[in-house]
Amino acid sequence: MSTLINNYPVFEDNQVLTSSQLNQLQNYLNQQNRLTRVTLIGIGVVCGMDIVCSSENDELTITKGVGVTSEGHLITIGDCVTTQYRTYDKPNSVSYPPFEDPVTQLQDVELYELLTEEAEVDPEDTVTELSEDFLDDKIVLLFLECYDKDLKSCLGKSCDELGIDRIISLRKLVISKEELEKVKERINGGLLEAAYPAKYDLPVLQVKRALIRPGTPASRYYIGMAGEYLEAIDEVWEPLYEALYQTYEVYEPVLEELYPANPFEDDMLKEIKEEFEAYLASYSDFSEPVFGIQYFYDFVKDLMLAYEEFRLTAFDLSGACCPDRSRFPKHLMLGKACAKSGDLCDDVEFRNEFVASPVFSRQRNLADRVRMLHKRLVLLWESFDLERLEDPWEREIKITPSCEKKSFISDRAIPFYYDASRESGFEELGTLENNWDFDLQRQCRTEEMPLQLSYDNHQPNSDRDNPIATPLKYDLDPYNFLRIEGHISKDVDKAEAALREIKNANNLSFDIKKVYFGDLMEEKPLPDCLVEDLQPQYSIWRNKVLLFLKNLVRSSKTAERAILNRNMITAEPSASRKRSNFAFSGMGDINLNISDFTNIFTGADPSRLDESANRFYSAMRNLERAGSPAYQPRTAAYASYTDTSIRDLFSSLNNCLHQLIDAMPRDLRDFDMEAWLTHYKCALRVVVNIMKWIAGYATTPEMRMVVLLYLYIIAAVHRLLSFVAIYPYITIRILNDTLQERREALVKSLQLSRFRDHHPGADHKAGVAPGQTFLLAYQLPHQMEGVADNGSADERLRNIKELSKFPFGSGDQNLDFEQYLEMAAELEGLVVADFTLPFICCDECEDVPSEAVTLDPFAPPVTAVAKPDNLMDINGYDNVEIQLINDLYDPAVYEADITSSPNFGTPSFREDPYEPDNTKTKQVLVYEVDLQKVAAEIQRTDDFFIIDEFNYEIKDLNRQEVVGNDTVTVFIPVERSTKPQTGIVTGTVEGVDVQGNREPLVGGKVTVEGEAIGATSDLNGAFRLSDVPLGDQTLVASYVGYINDTKDITVGTGTNTVSLVLNQADDIHINYERILKAHEIEDDTEDARKIKKYYAASMTNAKERAADIEKREAKEEITTITKTASAIEMFSDEEDINVVKLNNEYNTRRNELVQAIQNTSGREKELHREALKNLTEAYLNRLAYSQPKELSSTTRDVLKESSTIFNAESDLDMKKTVDEWKQKSKGYISEDFKNNLNDNLKLK
Repeated sequence: MSTLINNYPVFEDNQVLTSSQLNQLQNYLNQQNRLTRVTLIGIGVVCGMDIVCSSENDELTITKGVGVTSEGHLITIGDCVTTQYRTYDKPNSVSYPPFEDPVTQLQDVELYELLTEEAEVDPEDTVTELSEDFLDDKIVLLFLECYDKDLKSCLGKSCDELGIDRIISLRKLVISKEELEKVKERINGGLLEAAYPAKYDLPVLQVKRALIRPGTPASRYYIGMAGEYLEAIDEVWEPLYEALYQTYEVYEPVLEELYPANPFEDDMLKEIKEEFEAYLASYSDFSEPVFGIQYFYDFVKDLMLAYEEFRLTAFDLSGACCPDRSRFPKHLMLGKACAKSGDLCDDVEFRNEFVASPVFSRQRNLADRVRMLHKRLVLLWESFDLERLEDPWEREIKITPSCEKKSFISDRAIPFYYDASRESGFEELGTLENNWDFDLQRQCRTEEMPLQLSYDNHQPNSDRDNPIATPLKYDLDPYNFLRIEGHISKDVDKAEAALREIKNANNLSFDIKKVYFGDLMEEKPLPDCLVEDLQPQYSIWRNKVLLFLKNLVRSSKTAERAILNRNMITAEPSASRKRSNFAFSGMGDINLNISDFTNIFTGADPSRLDESANRFYSAMRNLERAGSPAYQPRTAAYASYTDTSIRDLFSSLNNCLHQLIDAMPRDLRDFDMEAWLTHYKCALRVVVNIMKWIAGYATTPEMRMVVLLYLYIIAAVHRLLSFVAIYPYITIRILNDTLQERREALVKSLQLSRFRDHHPGADHKAGVAPGQTFLLAYQLPHQMEGVADNGSADERLRNIKELSKFPFGSGDQNLDFEQYLEMAAELEGLVVADFTLPFICCDECEDVPSEAVTLDPFAPPVTAVAKPDNLMDINGYDNVEIQLINDLYDPAVYEADITSSPNFGTPSFREDPYEPDNTKTKQVLVYEVDLQKVAAEIQRTDDFFIIDEFNYEIKDLNRQEVVGNDTVTVFIPVERSTKPQTGIVTGTVEGVDVQGNREPLVGGKVTVEGEAIGATSDLNGAFRLSDVPLGDQTLVASYVGYINDTKDITVGTGTNTVSLVLNQADDIHINYERILKAHEIEDDTEDARKIKKYYAASMTNAKERAADIEKREAKEEITTITKTASAIEMFSDEEDINVVKLNNEYNTRRNELVQAIQNTSGREKELHREALKNLTEAYLNRLAYSQPKELSSTTRDVLKESSTIFNAESDLDMKKTVDEWKQKSKGYISEDFKNNLNDNLKLK
């Protein structure tokens, strides 16, 4: 039927008809009939004709059915059961090119004919029963065997019943797959373009979810979250691009009119792919802020959805206009013999499926839809705008309605990351906007407004309302989703405010919450529900305390004014009061009204502080008269603690009370527990100051005994006040801790990792459906300092290892975690991601802890008085015992510890039975007075009371947190004896040279550290020190060219002997040329050696002192003191140091040390002060040898700046240090340097 018959005979009356005319007419009609089937109905198997085999595969049934060959031959068959087969050789008269060799035109294809049980066969035919082995790998064909059979010759009287008979036989054949390949090659490859059999090779793709699991780096770190998305993208990235490439290869017949070649092989799309991959790789580099990984993930999902929509739509594309009639002219392939039941897809390759005419299957519209869907695949790739992710700052926040999540991409609004109006780089492909929705475009609307709902077309501020520009003003029933876009990289508070404004203005039903990546959380206002049950209790407590405090303040001010009244000062105590008279030897009568003093606390109305003040003042005036300068000189303790007048003490009390009142705001939210505790304990500290003030009045042993009695009474009262002070503390502490626990729970609940614990289901959707919650995820800094203290170091390492597993964070692009932390700090407060919860969330109070909080102990200032063994002749003391933690608190939970060392005693803790629970023990602080230290202190002061102070803290053992701390003050009465208080120290000073030789040193200096006592060794190296204070002392021996030797001794009365040995200092090789020239002496002379030895000894001593200070600091990390030691070593050993470098290093280390001195206290402060003095001496030594004649401008500036700093800090006492250095260096530095130093370093 390859040649169309375009003419047929027209008969006339009485015309003689010939066979050719009749055959021409028959052939024309037959061809038209078959063409009708092929072009207007279809070709292939219409129905039935399935292959069914018995269980043993010894019987094959072809079910009834009908089909049309590609030439239009109609083939019908009933149910046909076959049980045997024979070799099939087509008759010689039958010509069928698919079965024949093109050259010989003889059958070269091995075929077998299936036979029924009743089939008639020729005797010479070999018939074989069907078997499983035979049918394996065989294909069933139906073949129309057509040939003409000549009848008897038409010679004689008549031709009736004679001529040629065309016989058509339906042969049921099987053929092996190998033999079938020959047939397929002879019919143009055996493919049926209109059926697209390769469509079954197109993969079904699914992208994995980016699961942000709680407790993983993905929930704590933005880069960790990005890694989850990168991992999901990486897994599908190349398969997706390959699938897009295959779409053209499979459907080329219908797509070739769009593109000259496969578009996904075009260089333009490949370059775009490389740009995308570079963007993904930037997440591993993270050298600058990167945004939008979630939207790139959405882009990949868009591609997959668009691909799937194309694949499923094109799957039904099978119609053909004017199909190729040479495909299967007279045969139909039915499929594999005895294929598995339901194995339909395997038969497609070996079965001529029906290809319907476009008339009946609407294939024309389907082909147009397929073409547009493929154009959209290309345009999605071209229109994705990376700039909108990389620079999103200028994008407006919009909410656009859409149909999403359960529909094809065609029904959705175009997202913001597409430049939908960008023209394609392929000719006449158009824009994404015009190829987004086929059904919308085929309506061919002519309105001026845009057709497609999208982020770009959504113009909330448009003057003209329409469903595309202002969709939120129109009916939202057709939409099930609201796309939220433009908030990435915005400040989270501004983004939230903008979204709420849009939401409220358009009456939209969804909620907005903020969650964060990171460890720190800025202060968040507490919702009312967290404080509404606590506020009434706080108000009741506050008003009770305020009532008491305000009355106390009013009475205190009255007392303060009363004290200033002259009449009261001169008034004598009432005669009616009982007096106790003390008469001490050598003093006459001293009248002290002890009852006045005790009644300060016991006899007065507690609401009348002025009455207590009068009694207190009377007692103090009597005490002051008893210890006035008329009787004894003013002691050092008196000078230290009594410079504050009684009025100042009451003024301090008033200030404490006012500050305490100010520390109790109306709203519990504004309450600061630490500030309140500071002011609350301030009043108790005033009592401590009063005790110190009173202690200063003891100027004789007799007065010491009276003052000791007063101190006992006040210490007892102070302890009672501390106990009573617990009651207000209990209420406010429980209220505050409950609120803080709720505040912390709220803060922690908004950290993404914890939030997902309580609210599972959050996923990125790029918007919300009505009734859902939109989560704005923003960045906060990560807390990495101190992780070792709370056990987070291992977790951090695990997180870093976990992060390194992500696809773009490994290999050649290793993630620098520290760099990420720096970048995270730059992202602080910016929205970096978003998530959606499928429900309205959340009640901010649902996670509020309901358990009662543990009451932490109250840690007040503590006072105690050491009880002497004898009031008049003190030789020892009873141990001071103090219970720091009240029995109210569980000793198994709380533990006290001493945090600073006492100066005059040794603290320890004793375990006593805990009375509320005999199975537990409680701590009792035991303070033992150190008699040696007290004796040494007696030599330094004139005090009759030594005051020792040290700090304590209370720790929660479960939480490993300090819950309170304060100071313990111990008053120690001392005996001042007329016995000798000094001793004599004698000994020798010897030197050891570099060869180990030992000999006496003549002129060696020996001093007592901290005392103005010194001596010089004689010709035999002997020395003698007189009037050395008793107790622990440190002797320092020095000699030019030798390293100083120090020795600790305990000086007793009489003569004490000690030997001091100095080692010769090793030479230090520096440039001595300038200093020798300044002294006008030659090298290799004895004077030159002395100068060099001085430098070596002084710098070696400086390094030794620096090492000793560093050792005493005992810190492993690098500190200011360790840096100072390194600087001194550089000053000493660098052969020819640059003066600028010398000055800069000194300037830096000096400033660090001064700052440390200002910010520390106690032992640590002293260490930094020693380090500063040592650094300055080393600096001056090297400076004197580097610039002996003239100082550079930089040096002068440094010295002047040092003058300003040292003079501003009087407790540094640097003038003494510099003066001593000048004395020691005399003769070794030049006069010019000394004068220049005096001109520039002017210390007071």
